[in-house]
Amino acid sequence: MGQYYLLVNLTNGEVVNPHDVGDGAKLMELAYSTRGVMTALAVLLASGNGRGSGDIDTIDPLVGSWAGHRVILAGDYDDPGLHCEAFAASLGVEYEPGETPPTLYSFARMKGKNIASRLASCFSSAGEDFGVSPER
Repeated sequence: MGQYYLLVNLTNGEVVNPHDVGDGAKLMELAYSTRGVMTALAVLLASGNGRGSGDIDTIDPLVGSWAGHRVILAGDYDDPGLHCEAFAASLGVEYEPGETPPTLYSFARMKGKNIASRLASCFSSAGEDFGVSPER
């Protein structure tokens, strides 16, 4: 099987599921990817887009929206409860771990704001091939 990962923004409660952007979800699948999560991460973290050639040709506010944020690749085998309180705070919800605290991976999948379709729309508006259609 192996461990699966989810890109999680602890600052604003957004998530990117690798499968939703055309990637596998294991760590080395993400590391070797030439689009999908790594492309999304580059665009989300870009500060100063549009000031030089080679930038993404869009004024979409999603570009650079994660610059300066706390971002984690959360694994489904991670320690239960780790970072869940910070993630809940970013969503403005109370974190109640219960008897068996969830991993950040499972908590973020349930509660996070998946931005995969917004990413696809951003790339589409720039005329870039993201590999996933905005309708997905």
